[in-house]
Amino acid sequence: MSIVYLTTNLVNGKKYIVIHFSSNDDYLGSGVLISKAIKKYGKSNFEKIILWEGPEELKYIKEEEFCVLYDVKNNDEFYNLTNKGTGLPKGFKFTEDIKEKYKQVRIDRLEKFRKSEIGNWIKSDEGKKHIKKQNQILNSSPDIIHKRNETLRKKYSTSAHHLKGSPKTDEWKNYMKKKIQCILPNGEIKIFLGNKEIISHFNMSTATLYKLLKQEKVKKYEDYIFNKIK
Repeated sequence: MSIVYLTTNLVNGKKYIVIHFSSNDDYLGSGVLISKAIKKYGKSNFEKIILWEGPEELKYIKEEEFCVLYDVKNNDEFYNLTNKGTGLPKGFKFTEDIKEKYKQVRIDRLEKFRKSEIGNWIKSDEGKKHIKKQNQILNSSPDIIHKRNETLRKKYSTSAHHLKGSPKTDEWKNYMKKKIQCILPNGEIKIFLGNKEIISHFNMSTATLYKLLKQEKVKKYEDYIFNKIK
């Protein structure tokens, strides 16, 4: 669920159209001009109302519709810099000086974070143990794994081949799949085409399969033995 907000400066009446993923009372917007205004006037001098609320896949479309409706790019009453909604205008490019400036800002922020209390905690034994435990939880949750796989599948199903610049064909996808041999408990041999078939057939997590296939000795899962076919 996503929300399109209209943030208003109670001091000068200027407005800002922005999308967010929840009804977060503290979030007013993060554009260049609105950020400066919030810093100058303080959050208490801003209010926001909901213009639209609906499914996440429509958020950018709805945001742009409102930006076009109010022609925010050419309207001095708005902090928005473009009618396109989120992001910079099409064709916009940063100068080399600005790129270098932001690069240094990122380096400084990272260094500051590393020296902060939370940065020191992450590097501690307690922090490392906590992060490892959270990763294990994420990599063993069927719901999270399914959602992550669906997101990646949706992303790469429409992406172009990184070498040829053309959509990936079924022939190319099948060629790239690895053949994996599985010896069943009764001695029967079954061939799987790609990791996806194994994950679906045995209802195992991706992490479990990768860990299994990396083993140098017998790759055994319950009563099944797996071998890669070159």
